[in-house]
Amino acid sequence: MSKSESLTIKQLYEKIIISRGHLVFVGSYQQVATQIAQWFHENACDGFNIMPPSMSGCLDEFINYVVPELQKLNIFKTKYKDGTLREKLNIPKPTSIFHI
Repeated sequence: MSKSESLTIKQLYEKIIISRGHLVFVGSYQQVATQIAQWFHENACDGFNIMPPSMSGCLDEFINYVVPELQKLNIFKTKYKDGTLREKLNIPKPTSIFHI
């Protein structure tokens, strides 16, 4: 990467450190959504861990701009079923040991 892009050591470090060893999608909101959709449709993954470079703003941008694009591509929910996870998985509620 350093040779092909003629990067200095500092530029290479800055480019690699943001990924922390993970794949990085770069581009417009639509391009990022398209890249995620491609991986999903090609069965290259079954989910993603979103790791924004900073939590102040970047996560909000992903939620506000990329998620709607993913919803347009029908790979992200637009609404959720009612109920708790326990109810959705039909797991009975355990009896409390505190007998309140």
